[in-house]
Amino acid sequence: MAPTGAHREARKMVRAKRISDVVAGAVVVAALFVGTAHANTITIFKADGTTVAGTLTDGSLNVTFQGFTALNTLSSTSAITTPQQSNSNPDTEAAVLNSRAGTSFATVTQGPSNPANPLIVSSLYFMLKLDGPNTGWAVFKNLNGTLSLTYNEIGTASGLSHVSTVGTVAAPGPIVGAGLPGLLAACGGLLALARRRRQISV
Repeated sequence: MAPTGAHREARKMVRAKRISDVVAGAVVVAALFVGTAHANTITIFKADGTTVAGTLTDGSLNVTFQGFTALNTLSSTSAITTPQQSNSNPDTEAAVLNSRAGTSFATVTQGPSNPANPLIVSSLYFMLKLDGPNTGWAVFKNLNGTLSLTYNEIGTASGLSHVSTVGTVAAPGPIVGAGLPGLLAACGGLLALARRRRQISV
């Protein structure tokens, strides 16, 4: 027995509904992730707090490190260098770090001169020694473990001399709410599947 016009129309409606469910699901998933599409980039200012020396980024969608702008003051978007000092040895740099982070380290580990990108850092604290007038050390705190960073000099007299590191990063724990987008997407998929099964059985 050939399907009637009513049956054909019902099948078309079921197909159209399936397509709209798939499109709606894709829109929901896209909306959940579009809002977070930004890199973890910190603008580094010279000691005057207004002249930009460069940027430091790891390309991550999450905040994986922060910069110090003053004593015990962290920022996810900027860091302000300390004033330039003539002596740059591990003990002097530890004192600079302590003046920003409120820590009490006796020394730091200095990396090689004029390092190339990417800068691999796995310590709790790290400092970029920048060359030039009114530029000293940009101090950062690592929030995530091993970082692969890119330093970009902006303007002149802000070249990277070396990176100094100290401290151990604790293993990152689960982030509250990190699984929420996936959970919402899964629930949306189950809802679409249930709706489809209900319509097929009718």
